[in-house]
Amino acid sequence: MISLQKYLSQRLMLLALIISVGLIAIVYNMYEWGLDDSSEFYLLEDAKWAEQIISSEIELPDNNEFRHFYLSINSLPKKYISQLDEALDTHFFFLEDERNSYYGLQYRLDKGSQLFVIHVFPIEANGEGVSLLQVGLMMSAGLIALMLLAALAIHQRIAQSMQSLFRVSNASQFDITSVNDFTEINTIVNALTKLIADLDNKNKQERLFIQTLSHELRTPMATIQVALELLFKKELSEKVTNKLEIIFSSNKQMQSLSHDLLTLWSDTKVENNEIIDIEHSIDLSIAELDQVFSCKNRFDISTLDKTTNSTYVKATNLHLGLLLNNLIKNAIVYSDGKIKVRYDRHHIEIINNKSEHRVDPLVAGSGIGLIIATRSAELIGWKLEIEQTSTEFKVSVLF
Repeated sequence: MISLQKYLSQRLMLLALIISVGLIAIVYNMYEWGLDDSSEFYLLEDAKWAEQIISSEIELPDNNEFRHFYLSINSLPKKYISQLDEALDTHFFFLEDERNSYYGLQYRLDKGSQLFVIHVFPIEANGEGVSLLQVGLMMSAGLIALMLLAALAIHQRIAQSMQSLFRVSNASQFDITSVNDFTEINTIVNALTKLIADLDNKNKQERLFIQTLSHELRTPMATIQVALELLFKKELSEKVTNKLEIIFSSNKQMQSLSHDLLTLWSDTKVENNEIIDIEHSIDLSIAELDQVFSCKNRFDISTLDKTTNSTYVKATNLHLGLLLNNLIKNAIVYSDGKIKVRYDRHHIEIINNKSEHRVDPLVAGSGIGLIIATRSAELIGWKLEIEQTSTEFKVSVLF
């Protein structure tokens, strides 16, 4: 996977290189075409000039380094012979060796004789002190520089747009009027802003509902507790007393749950100012749940940190207890085999198989345990990660 910004910068650079190669090829070919056309024109002009001189019974112009005249095929150097076409009155030919390029003209005079005009171009010749290769390289460098500047401008513009997507995660600091001109980005930002606002409003409503519900439940549960305590003072049969004890215990659990919910969804900031031994907390939670589920022998507990026997973390006993109790209870009720608990100074892992039997929602808590555990982790500043397959469930608590 690659980021959009990196993708665009790489592709723009590649485009610059491709265009540069194409431009060099075009410049070189146009130069060659222009050279061919100009050579043919000047060869004809020189041939007509030489013809005028010959008609005036004056000798051929003198040869120099760049221009040669030959009046017969016998005086023509042998290397040009293969380039001739005797069937044509006017024939252009080209020859090249290691040092020079030769553009020639085979021109038939009025008297039937033939005139040969040859222009010589050194291969390494420069124009105005700059070679053709240097011209191509300079143009390529300029094109690449231009493409890099364009890539930088596009990169910055897109980066600015992408940053708006990151800033929208913090709606309290995001100004929707400062968004860029890209309609697609604006559409996404508007949708995300609305979604975050809706989620925030929903979370506030849910928190208020839970707080209100927990608070309202405390009064009737306190009334039940007082009534039960009064009943215990009376002489009742053993059967009735046992049932009252079950009601009393259940009422205490409801009061505890109400208190936990009220604490977890309050706006009070939690300070992790307690140093807690993870191993001791895990053992304590298992011992507490063992009284209800008789599950102690199902646990396989070990540390992943071989350098120390115990691991201490900064948290609060209340929230860590709620976190471990609910995660371990979930593992107990949703599995029927061994439960692995692994821990070190960075995380806790709880791994269990998935039970094939239907779990009673009243026993499992209809998923509220995982909600409480997630909220507890958030308040401590930790994170929950869940992985599952068709046969196994794993929850990790990251410190």
